[in-house]
Amino acid sequence: MAVKAVKARRWPGEDHGSFTSSPGMYSIGSSEAFDVEDANQRIAAPKGPVRVTRRINYFTQTIVLVFIVSTSGLFVWKMVALCLDDGYWGRMVNVGFLPAVVIFMLFIVHFGITQVVCALGPVAHMQTNSQFFSALAPARALTHPDITIQMPVYKESLEAVILPSIVSLEAAMSHYRKAGGFSKIFINDDGLQLLDEKEREARVSVYRAHRIAYVARPPHGVKVRKGLFKKASNMNYCLDVSNRAMGVMEEQGLSDPALALSMVQEAAQGEFLAGGDLTMGSIILLVDSDTRVPEDCLTKVVGEFQECPNLGFVQCRTTPLRAEDNYWEDMIAHFTENIYDIGIALSVSGGDPAPLVGHNAFLRWNAMKAVSWKEDGMTKFWSEAHVSEDFDMSLRLQTKGFIGRYATYTGPGFQEGVSLTCADEVIRLRKYAYGACEMLLNKFKHWPCRGPITSLFWSYLGARGIPWPSKLQMAGYLGTYLAMAYSVVGICSYIVLRMFYGVLQEDITNTYDVFITVVFVFGVIGIFGAGTIRYRMGFAGDVTIFQAYWIELRNAPAMTMFWSHILWHITTACWCYFWDLDIVWGATAKESTRSTFWVEFKETLERYRGMYICLTLLFGVYVFGMIWTGQEWTDQRLSFPLSFYVATHFLGPFLLNPVLTRGYY
Repeated sequence: MAVKAVKARRWPGEDHGSFTSSPGMYSIGSSEAFDVEDANQRIAAPKGPVRVTRRINYFTQTIVLVFIVSTSGLFVWKMVALCLDDGYWGRMVNVGFLPAVVIFMLFIVHFGITQVVCALGPVAHMQTNSQFFSALAPARALTHPDITIQMPVYKESLEAVILPSIVSLEAAMSHYRKAGGFSKIFINDDGLQLLDEKEREARVSVYRAHRIAYVARPPHGVKVRKGLFKKASNMNYCLDVSNRAMGVMEEQGLSDPALALSMVQEAAQGEFLAGGDLTMGSIILLVDSDTRVPEDCLTKVVGEFQECPNLGFVQCRTTPLRAEDNYWEDMIAHFTENIYDIGIALSVSGGDPAPLVGHNAFLRWNAMKAVSWKEDGMTKFWSEAHVSEDFDMSLRLQTKGFIGRYATYTGPGFQEGVSLTCADEVIRLRKYAYGACEMLLNKFKHWPCRGPITSLFWSYLGARGIPWPSKLQMAGYLGTYLAMAYSVVGICSYIVLRMFYGVLQEDITNTYDVFITVVFVFGVIGIFGAGTIRYRMGFAGDVTIFQAYWIELRNAPAMTMFWSHILWHITTACWCYFWDLDIVWGATAKESTRSTFWVEFKETLERYRGMYICLTLLFGVYVFGMIWTGQEWTDQRLSFPLSFYVATHFLGPFLLNPVLTRGYY
């Protein structure tokens, strides 16, 4: 991929981190030195080069704060002026909603400002290394620690999904072995004991043939599999088996991992299936079952951990792994590229801590142990109480003093499977919304005793090693899901107030103006910013800037339809969380299957039957209310937002399904 030459321009206020003279201590900018030894992180490694701590996010977030404070002040001034004019002070209750409105505004304001600033300003920071960002590979490692490649799997196809991933990983392992290192694959198979005998034997045969270590915990009926999303409890169980096996080896002075494993299995009365060497390496590469990795990734990334003793994880740039050639995959693949190439890269290179996405990420084993805890008689590393266990891990590592980095020097070789259908992406975003609620707010039943904000997020806000712009952006990101969930409530509230309490028309922002604002920020500024940045960084290939804009523009209709029709599903996910209701995610597909028009049509109606019924009733009540109150049908501020909301939710599942739109009978 050709990368355009960019003249290096330094942003004002850049700071430098430095190593202190005390052994085991590392200073991050102006923050206090981090005691590596206390966190069990001391390693015998040379000190790496000093890394710049970027302050670009301070600049953009300051503009965001100025904008939000100014608009909030104008709103309060408007309320006071109206009260003084007519003497009705009851409208001042609207001021009490300002904190929630600010949380809703944070992300969209930050998005718009960042897109403009980074599209027109310097981009050299995206091509150089900084405290949390790695655009250039580190120096070759002097030593090569053992690496364990951890892969959670379920019932995916062995031939179509799991085996191709193993082949890709083995190429990277071979490259690392030639460099002098040792690595192995550790599969956490949550589906092995659920398969029939033939499929189970086929998997075990592959594991043995490729010398893969594996653990398969018992089915849910035999032993409870905790968590709404079972990935965390699966990894915890398998890591606990590994810990127990390593503990037996240490206590009894054994050198044979197989013998130690057999002793652990016997003590557990054979409740789990396992095989291979379960000892853990110093570094863990966490991947999904449908992943591809670059051949030299292990050799390159290991140097990061040797240069920085308090580095907890390295999240690698990821590109989409295509399975089908249709407009849905074109759109979702392009969206995935923008997330990794622009969204995360801009944020982290500007000074924000790196995110932990949960796959294609390297983690330091000792860092994971430093944030582990004892529960139910076992050591746990990943939160089973949260849907977003990777986000929870990232917060715990940062509050403990570890840092993460986002690496782009690995190139496009890291690949992940994208959602093959719109329904799969809906499931994924419902999980994200539920997880965002878990991170930010307590359930309603806990508010009287614990308050609205979770203890985890209070700990994150109080962590001294995390800059305040990053905390502000995190609050904005989490609040975005709440804003989307509130959309239908906001639309209905505005309609009711307009119909029955017309005197309050001037007191509230109408939903039509909100709709226009969202379209302008994401549709106009977003296309301009993404197209310009992709052109300047060379991500769009050898194209003109107008062609780069066209690439963004041609995906806009499908993107608009998707994000418009996802709102109801995010609302229901958040509703289930706050009221502590049972929620069912549904399974997502890892491999494409052929279907027909009528099969897809029937499944779509059955899948979203509840949504269609609720929205039909909602729109019926709206029409009845319009007739009863004598409102004008031509008032687009009343009619358009709800009509658009209902129409996109009705049509989205059909228009975003290539099988239905292309008529595969």
